[in-house]
Amino acid sequence: MQQSGEKQELTLTTEDRVIIVAYHLPLRVDRASSGYSIEWDDERGIDKHGMGLPMNVTYVGCIELDVPDIAEQEALEKLLFEQYNCIVIFLENKLRDKFYHRFCRLYLAPVMHNQMHVMEDVDPFQPDEWRAYCVVNQLFAAKVMEVYSGDEMIWVHDYHLMLTPSCIVRKLQLAKIGFFMHAPFPASDVWRTVVVRLELLRSLLNVDLVGFLMFEYTRNFLTCCKRMLALEHEFQKGGALGIEYEGRHVMLQVCTFGISPQQLEARLDKVPMEPPSLGPGTLWDVCSGGRVVIGAIDYLDRLKGVAPKLLAWEALLRDYPHYRKGHVLVQVCVGARNRIQIKTAPAVESELRRIVERINAAYPGTVHFEVRSRMTPSERLQLWCATSVLAITALREAINATPLEFVLARHRRGLPAGTLILSEFTGFARVLNGCLCINPNSQTELVESYDTALMMRSEEREADRKSVV
Repeated sequence: MQQSGEKQELTLTTEDRVIIVAYHLPLRVDRASSGYSIEWDDERGIDKHGMGLPMNVTYVGCIELDVPDIAEQEALEKLLFEQYNCIVIFLENKLRDKFYHRFCRLYLAPVMHNQMHVMEDVDPFQPDEWRAYCVVNQLFAAKVMEVYSGDEMIWVHDYHLMLTPSCIVRKLQLAKIGFFMHAPFPASDVWRTVVVRLELLRSLLNVDLVGFLMFEYTRNFLTCCKRMLALEHEFQKGGALGIEYEGRHVMLQVCTFGISPQQLEARLDKVPMEPPSLGPGTLWDVCSGGRVVIGAIDYLDRLKGVAPKLLAWEALLRDYPHYRKGHVLVQVCVGARNRIQIKTAPAVESELRRIVERINAAYPGTVHFEVRSRMTPSERLQLWCATSVLAITALREAINATPLEFVLARHRRGLPAGTLILSEFTGFARVLNGCLCINPNSQTELVESYDTALMMRSEEREADRKSVV
């Protein structure tokens, strides 16, 4: 790490080393006829090339490929370390299910998105799932300590591994540790409902730097520290925030992310000008049928607000008959997050299909709905180029770069400006001044935004785009 300039600005060099710790390695690993098909996954957000890190990076994490055989695990572990500098952790199926699908996805994820658990017939907090969370975090910490030589920075990512810093500090008290939260951080009234709130909060204070995507999440974290641990924050030179905790000075930083225009242009070059013809009724057939397309890609997750979006579209068609012809809502849902099947996806899909069937029965052909395991970057860009209005109605979401991708893809393709409908509960709704910012819980507001977007003149859309691009 070098210092340059009068302000002692720190710059990273190839001699600096960092251990990036995340539940998902930024790799796509599949079996192939000649062994394995392995490629970097630049959509994970922690790939060093995507982040522009010039330093030497070692990754610690899991892969999605199920490898039950011990000998195969050892061979694959050696291959990934030697060729990709990745240290893979293999979890037993039962442990992974309790840790990821249950404690992380069913217990922590709603809380992180400001959703309180309500006690029903089963306690949402299960001690065995918490123990699984502790065990996995200890396994990750142990792997880090195996490769730690004393001069690396350790960078832990997201709510799956909130206990990992504490596990590391117990053995490596002088380690330089950073933590970045990719999820939102909830309000203190929500966080205090977490049974193990203090254990997780104290662990996040066992680092040198905590990063959040937005200042709102940083403020929520500071409020939790004050109300639950009686810790006050202070301002440092340059406007940085800090907390003193048991002899450690913890810095807090707000750092969001976007997209790479160069990478997007390279992908656009591979996207054909016209959608592929795959037969009647297919996604691309609908998009190339000459109708105005309102498009969206969302996970099969209730927090993504797909149901309110469909119900508002149904209300629009009922109250504004002229939209029943020449307009179509294209909703693609992805049933896997990071190629791991979402446990609640089948139930959500069933609910959405009932709504879609009802709408199409009353107003034939006005909704195209399909579920995919994945939308590739090229397929996403193809859809954005065919979409006039992008509707994101998440009930709660941290940062979703899709609006940036939509605006920039159409701009670089030389297409007319599109219109953005963004939930006020999404991160970019606060910075994209040209969007129609709506409350997805208000059907009236959402219906009016559909009408406004579809009636908007090209000059208005172009003016809105210029405020973004």
